[in-house]
Amino acid sequence: DYVLDYLTGTIAQATRQANSHGKHLLLYAALDDEPNKLFEVFGSREIDGVILFSSNYPTEMLQALFEARYPFVIMGKQVDKPAVSYVVSDYYDGSVQGTEYLLAQGHRRIGFMTRPILGITSQQRLQGYLDTLAAAGVEPDENLIVETHMQRGSGATAAQVMLDLPDPPTAIF
Repeated sequence: DYVLDYLTGTIAQATRQANSHGKHLLLYAALDDEPNKLFEVFGSREIDGVILFSSNYPTEMLQALFEARYPFVIMGKQVDKPAVSYVVSDYYDGSVQGTEYLLAQGHRRIGFMTRPILGITSQQRLQGYLDTLAAAGVEPDENLIVETHMQRGSGATAAQVMLDLPDPPTAIF
C-alpha cells in the first residue's frame, strides 16, 4: 500500500534524524477533530516539537502553534507563510509528468480531479495539468475538471460525473 510505505519510510527517516541529534521520536495520533489535544501535549513540556502529517489542520490552529512558538513542521501541505516549515512533493511537476504520460499514451480528453480544500497544492496540480495540455496544443474542457472533497467516495462520484458526459474522458488524472 503506497500510503503505508510512504508513512513508514518518512517515520523511519525522521527517527534516524532525531536520533542523530540526541532526540527521540514519539508517535502520537492527534485527531483532526480534537485540535486542542495537540496544545495539551505541547503544554506538558514533554516534547520538543511536532511533525504534523495531516493536511486538514485548520489555519487558525497552525497560526496558534506558530504564535506560541511551538516547533513544528507540516508534512504534505504547503503553507503560504515563510516562517512555517513544511515538506511537500513537487505537485506542479508531478502533475506535469502525469499529464505528459497520459498524452504520450494517446489521450486527448483527460479528466482531472481537483480538491480545492488543499489550497495551493490543488492549484499547483491543476496548473501543471493545464500548462501541459496547452504545451501539447490540447484545449482543456472545463467539464473534465471536477472538484472532489475529503469524503469517502468523492473521487468515485467525480469520476462518474465525467464518465456520464456525452463525450467522456478517455483517461482521468
